[in-house]
Amino acid sequence: IGFFCRLLNHFFSSSIIHDKSRLSWLLKCASEQRILSQEIRLNGQEMTTLALPSYAQLSEADEAALTELYRRGTPPNTLRAWERDLAYISAWKMAAFGRPLAWPEDETVALRFILDHAQDLTDKPGPAQDVALELIAIGLRIALACPAPATLDRRIASWQAFHRMRNLASPFSSPLVQQARQKARRANAKPRPPKSPKPVTRDILEALLATCDDSHRGI
Repeated sequence: IGFFCRLLNHFFSSSIIHDKSRLSWLLKCASEQRILSQEIRLNGQEMTTLALPSYAQLSEADEAALTELYRRGTPPNTLRAWERDLAYISAWKMAAFGRPLAWPEDETVALRFILDHAQDLTDKPGPAQDVALELIAIGLRIALACPAPATLDRRIASWQAFHRMRNLASPFSSPLVQQARQKARRANAKPRPPKSPKPVTRDILEALLATCDDSHRGI
């Protein structure tokens, strides 16, 4: 079973009680794809590396200490946000591409994620709207309107955190994806409120100042 399937099952099972158990399991799953079983390509052929010797691996005590370090350094609100974002991006990737999340994720997937969440899909039928409707049907999305930029930024930040847990580079760090994020943020930023239709002009300000004297009340 894939990493995210097991992670989601653990997060949303009735046996979850404490944040410590959630984080311990999260770190354990995040460390499963170390170089012990990674595949490399040599002259176009896939090869599996040999297992590292024991002295090159983290001991159980080291892993327990790392888990405790993350537990003490991760606020409970962050853990809950990771759970929600993990469920959302996993469901979105499956609905949009028919595949589970990959590690590291492809740059085109990151660009598609930004594009699908940087526009109002209400009057735009197509693949992006179909995916959004599926997410609405399962309760992971509220409406077809464009999500708030802060919501998109939080989900991307969680996705990046999942890559860091696996010691992998995130596709959201590439210049092209970063530029797309900046454009999406600017395109969906709230417009500045208009200036007052009756501004205070210089003559009005001088008239107000003329009524003030050197007393405490005037100052």
